[in-house]
Amino acid sequence: MSRTPKEGLDYFPLVTRFEDKVELLIAEFGSRAVGIITSLYQKIYSNGYYTNWNDDVLMLFARYLNEEKTVINDVIKRCFDREIFDKSMYENYGILTSRGIQKQYLKVCKDARRTKVVMIKEFCLINGNCDEFKSIITEFISINDENKPINDSENTQSKVKESKENNTVKNKDGYTKE
Repeated sequence: MSRTPKEGLDYFPLVTRFEDKVELLIAEFGSRAVGIITSLYQKIYSNGYYTNWNDDVLMLFARYLNEEKTVINDVIKRCFDREIFDKSMYENYGILTSRGIQKQYLKVCKDARRTKVVMIKEFCLINGNCDEFKSIITEFISINDENKPINDSENTQSKVKESKENNTVKNKDGYTKE
C-alpha cells in the first residue's frame, strides 16, 4: 500500500544571520522575538507552508512558549508590517504564510526529492510560471476541493476489513476453544 504524501517538514534551514526585518523585530522586542519567530516557523513548516491562526491556536501557542498572548500578537502584527508574513492571507483565510516561507518549503521538498507536493491554489503566493518550482508542484487543489491529497486516486490498493469466522469448537469436556 502506498503511503500518504508527507506534507510537513522534519527540518528547515535557519540562517546564521537574520535579515534586517527580523533584526528590527529583535531590536523592538528583544530576544523574545527570536523565540517567537523561530517557534512560528517550526509550527508552519511542521504543517507544510502555512498554519492556521486564530484565538485558540494563539492561546495554545502562548502556553507552549510560556509567553503573554499580547506579546505574541504584537510580534505577529509587526511581522505583517515588515512582510515576514502575508497580511492578506491572514485576513482572507486566517493563516500565517509568506512567499519566502513557501519558496523555502518548496526548496526543501525539492532537495528531499519529494515526488508529489500538493498546494492549495488560494494559499499559493509563488508565481505559477516560476521555472525553479514548476517541476515540484505536481498538483494544486482548491480550499473547497473534496479530493484531498490524503485520498490519493493513484492508490489502487484498498483496505477491507476482514470478518472473523466463527471457529469455536467444543472439546470433549464441553469447553469452547477457537
